[in-house]
Amino acid sequence: MPSVSVQWQWLIIGVLVLALLVSGNVARAQSNVTPVYFPETGHFISREFRLYFEAQGGVPAFGHPITEPYIRASDGVIVQYFERSRFELIERAGQQPFIVLGNIGNDYITQQGLFFERVPPVPDTPTRRYFPETGHILQGVFKDYWDRNNGATYFGAPLSEQVEEVLPNGQRKTVQYFERARLELEANGTISRGLLGRALAPCQQQVYRPRNFPSSGPTIEGDSEDCANPDSIIIGHVFPASARPGSTFALEAINYRRGGEPVDLWLNRPDGSVRSLPYDGEANTEGYLLVPFEIDADEPTGRWSIVAKGIRTDRLLLMSFYVE
Repeated sequence: MPSVSVQWQWLIIGVLVLALLVSGNVARAQSNVTPVYFPETGHFISREFRLYFEAQGGVPAFGHPITEPYIRASDGVIVQYFERSRFELIERAGQQPFIVLGNIGNDYITQQGLFFERVPPVPDTPTRRYFPETGHILQGVFKDYWDRNNGATYFGAPLSEQVEEVLPNGQRKTVQYFERARLELEANGTISRGLLGRALAPCQQQVYRPRNFPSSGPTIEGDSEDCANPDSIIIGHVFPASARPGSTFALEAINYRRGGEPVDLWLNRPDGSVRSLPYDGEANTEGYLLVPFEIDADEPTGRWSIVAKGIRTDRLLLMSFYVE
């Protein structure tokens, strides 16, 4: 944290804590809201993503998180990448949000320009199964692993036969592609899950996040052109990440222009309408921004976001938080 901002930072934090304690407006703490940090990759999991991750196998099944949740530009779905998987948050009117696994096997095959021709049907046996929906056979140790690990849910149908492939790390392995995974045969005869999430996650979302910057909600996907200069990618969060209407929040962010920069601010309500703030922010000489703001008691509940755009650099952060 920049030393020049310490006094200002703690003054605002003190005021925020006092206001929240007096008003009692902090939302009831829930285990699924509390972020968990993974120093191996510099990312957090929380809310529905954490619940699903912990209930369905954790690191052995999915690997470590390699992005924060973000709003996918192509369709507006909130996703989070892990080393071996992509979680997708499905939100439907009248239903509780839920997580599904993304079809990263399909996406990787498309990205790499691979093609696997369908094979003719064969009779099923205890050690072999044909999938007419994709035209491929699952057999041997790959079938054993698929059967033992709820393959229909976690891996999906096969998209290839068993093939020899040189992986990005230079290793040659026998692999088989599935809708949601690539299974790999190791030298000792065991099966492992390939790192397709690593290959597909947007580079700008994989930037290492400091431990003291837990994500408060999904951000925008961003631009891969920023990967050439990761220090230009704004990292921020809102705290508290969740509180009731009538609460005071604060936005904290880094990587605005060094030397100081005014920052334009506005809020997006859950219904998509915009609420302007009556003041600008000001990033300090180290590019650090800390801005308090309030959500009035009569405002709607749901997922809000604050947008903070550097006036000189056009560097933009959209950071979600929850009023509930």
